Amino acid sequence: MIHTPDVFAVDLAGGTDGTLRTVTIQDCVDTRDFPATVKATGDVVSVDRPPHVAVATVVFYPPPEDRWLVATVDVQDETC
Repeated sequence: MIHTPDVFAVDLAGGTDGTLRTVTIQDCVDTRDFPATVKATGDVVSVDRPPHVAVATVVFYPPPEDRWLVATVDVQDETC
């Protein structure tokens, strides 16, 4: 599968209140290798799933880290 991520939102200002700079990226991901499960029980809901929309939030951590790190990745119910 070829990925074509899109930048969905950008906040490069951060804030004086300690908030960090963030970029939100949306892409279509092949979820077949990641079966859907019920979080509470771990039971598999579906093994064969079509590609789904995934939204990742990437955060810039200032020095001493001085790098961008993926903070969250949420696979949506929406297929693509």
